[in-house]
Amino acid sequence: SAGKCLFSVFKSLKRLIEDGIKKTGIDRLEMEVMSGFKHGERFAEMLGFECEGVMRKYYKGKDYKLYARIR
Repeated sequence: SAGKCLFSVFKSLKRLIEDGIKKTGIDRLEMEVMSGFKHGERFAEMLGFECEGVMRKYYKGKDYKLYARIR
């Protein structure tokens, strides 16, 4: 089912991010999510990112939320 496939993708992506942070020593990783896109916001939070604020009219006149994961 699609749910199982998406969960597998999520687990792989989370592992990739965590391993990458450990191996490279990166202190900060960012992602942007269109404001109001609740599934995207939840996905970012599930991956360990925290919202730092809204970037107004960031892309094509739309607001985006900036998420960051700090080591």
